[in-house]
Amino acid sequence: MSSSIGVLNYFAFFTLYFICFVFIYQKFSELVGFSILIVINLAFLLFSLNDVMAIFQRSLFFVPIVACFAIVSGLVLHSVVIIFILLMSNNLQAKYSKKYGGPITLPKKYQNKMEIIKRLMIASFCLGFVILYVLFYYYDDLKHSFVILLKNVELRSFYDYRVLFLTLGASLALMGISGKQVFDANEFFKLSRQQLMDK
Repeated sequence: MSSSIGVLNYFAFFTLYFICFVFIYQKFSELVGFSILIVINLAFLLFSLNDVMAIFQRSLFFVPIVACFAIVSGLVLHSVVIIFILLMSNNLQAKYSKKYGGPITLPKKYQNKMEIIKRLMIASFCLGFVILYVLFYYYDDLKHSFVILLKNVELRSFYDYRVLFLTLGASLALMGISGKQVFDANEFFKLSRQQLMDK
């Protein structure tokens, strides 16, 4: 994965994600940003899956396996969150336009929830790219038995094996953030169904 073409491909995806995040923070291009983001996210999942699965299959150690699982599950859950947001937006927009004849305005409570989802989305994106970077360029630092390290844990171990511990922490954080995003997005989806039932 150290080829210049591979690096350029990942950099291109990084740039596209960044542009989408700018769009989702603009008031009138938010839905366009999410719509493009789902396409880019699915494309990146398919693109990176081959590299991640190659690492997963050859790995005999706990932390690289967890890191690979975190990347794949994070991308899948990220896609689910965006789908929930798009479905909620379309359903509520149809209901709101019929009733008020204008663009939808979310209540303050849900505006705050949407802001949290966006921030978590950016955090999971950053964590995912950091984990991928470590997997591709610092894989040798992850080739240690985590169980043996825990049995002989010393304060110095955290410094000597900092890449290992930080990667594990980032992987667990990515899975936790992804789960939290799905939970919050599901609340929006429930709101949209409830609104549609209120005729």
